[in-house]
Amino acid sequence: NSLSGKPSSFTPTTHGNEAHSAAFLTAETDPNVPSHVKSITSQNITDWNWASAVVDNLAQVAVSGSYNDLINKPSLANVATSGSYNDLINKPTIPSVSFGTSWTQNSTLGGTDITYHYQPITIGTTTIDVLTSINER
Repeated sequence: NSLSGKPSSFTPTTHGNEAHSAAFLTAETDPNVPSHVKSITSQNITDWNWASAVVDNLAQVAVSGSYNDLINKPSLANVATSGSYNDLINKPTIPSVSFGTSWTQNSTLGGTDITYHYQPITIGTTTIDVLTSINER
């Protein structure tokens, strides 16, 4: 620090040696550096830094086990974490189901008396008679 008259900054383009202009900072020319290292781009470095941050975060989550420690979590609907039907949006309309009074029908088939037992079921506005049993009389 005892040197006097030293510049406070050094801008490569103003040092006066045109043979070694600012361009010497933009490319690796050492013949001992492998070509795959020379071809690394700034985007490769950005991607590596992002991936490293993700791995570091996953390591933190692996230790804590907490979902809250995750970064870049997706936005989830409430139902995704609650499991409650009430948290659904655009719920389907579920029709009502009702059972009417059962009824029977008697008939003879080939000389055998038969009783058919039916149970009416209404789903929404549609009613069907379901055959529940057949008995000989």
